[in-house]
Amino acid sequence: MMIYKRSALILAVSVLAGCVSMTESSSGMNETFVTNITEDGTKLFTYHVQPIMDERPELPDSWEEPLKSWIAPWDTIDHQIYTMLDNKVAMTGYCREGYIELSSDFSGSSYQIHGECYEAASAEDRTWFSAS
Repeated sequence: MMIYKRSALILAVSVLAGCVSMTESSSGMNETFVTNITEDGTKLFTYHVQPIMDERPELPDSWEEPLKSWIAPWDTIDHQIYTMLDNKVAMTGYCREGYIELSSDFSGSSYQIHGECYEAASAEDRTWFSAS
């Protein structure tokens, strides 16, 4: 019985940490995940990612480089950010049935994604995620 209580406590702390958290991930990015449950039970979230840059990136010597050499890194970063978001949503258990992206914004070196969970908030969701 004590093992179940300890497991429940660990799970509760992990979930609450996901309500509003800013962490430096192993990918070298600061990430913030903010949840919002509306009065009608709609579960919304905002995911914000910003690379940690100690130095400014170097610009190319020539602007005549092939365009694809610039596009490929952005595609890779984009994929990495959505993978990080999927991992965050799975880790917190916030959107158990998945989510839809409402909007996304890239400004400079910062990404922000707004989403809505497919499922409505349960009483348990309101308890766990009400801090945000």
